Amino acid sequence: MKLTIAFTFLTASFLTVLASENNFNHKQARDTAAAQNCYWSGTAPFCHGSCAAGFRVEKKDRHGTGHQCWTGRKAYCCN
Repeated sequence: MKLTIAFTFLTASFLTVLASENNFNHKQARDTAAAQNCYWSGTAPFCHGSCAAGFRVEKKDRHGTGHQCWTGRKAYCCN
């Protein structure tokens, strides 16, 4: 019983830290977008993001902004 409670607590703590880190990454991406001309490409659930001519892929992510991709990744594109 004590082991189950400890495991549940550790799992909840880990997920909280992971969610906080993910929110920070999205805030950082929004701040970067404000300084540059950037956008996310790819729509959940079947994401296959790619950048338009004149833009480059800065990073790829399963979440980007919005819902998580079941397949593929969203592309964060900047010029």
